[in-house]
Amino acid sequence: KLKNVKAVPVDWEYKAPRNKFGKPLAPWEIAYTLSPSSGKLQSGETAWVTISFTPNAAKVFSQKLALRIVDNPNKKMLSLHGFGDALRVEVRPSSRYQLGPVLPGNDACVQEFFLYNPTEYPIMVYSVDFDKKYIEEEEMLKCYDKFDSHNLVELPVRAPEDDTWLEVAEHAAVLRRERERLEAIELKRKQREERVQEALARGEEAPPEDEEDEQEEQAPEGGSAAEAAAEEEDEGPEMDPADFPLSAPDVDR
Repeated sequence: KLKNVKAVPVDWEYKAPRNKFGKPLAPWEIAYTLSPSSGKLQSGETAWVTISFTPNAAKVFSQKLALRIVDNPNKKMLSLHGFGDALRVEVRPSSRYQLGPVLPGNDACVQEFFLYNPTEYPIMVYSVDFDKKYIEEEEMLKCYDKFDSHNLVELPVRAPEDDTWLEVAEHAAVLRRERERLEAIELKRKQREERVQEALARGEEAPPEDEEDEQEEQAPEGGSAAEAAAEEEDEGPEMDPADFPLSAPDVDR
């Protein structure tokens, strides 16, 4: 919490550390960030600033953050201390096993091992090659559009067994429905082309296009033909002036 105890307004700013060439560091190289990173406080005004701690290793992080104040050569220093931990799993009694020699079809050669969690947090162990939930979630994240220029996105921390982030799942569901709609339109188009070719081969006229298909093609992204038709119905038919003889003409209104 920042408070201006002086009688004049104060402009403050925090500048993130840079490398030796003066360029900004990558997000994964910065352990502490401030939000907002600058502001103006009137006399007696108080503002809340959020300090985010994002460790990139399992170690202690100690850092001093300097707040620059306009027209004041002295800086306000903040001393921050944090400890980064990591989720780990150990394979016991060993991480290397030798099986064999074994004849084909012989299932009597078995070697057991144990998974041990040495941390204070619950963990989930799964196979990235065979876990269907992991594979589906990776596909959702590939089409998620909230990643920044560093290919990073901040999402809430999940507990083991939690489902995919709601906003990620909803975004993927919208894209899936739109893709299915376009695929259905393309299938109908190909089926109609086949009917046209068959009719021409028989020397007949091409069948007319289905009005429902035209509405589907003209439906906006994320909508449907039924929704477009419902909007047209809401507008209602145009009223006939002859049905209202007592109404004043438009020019006299």
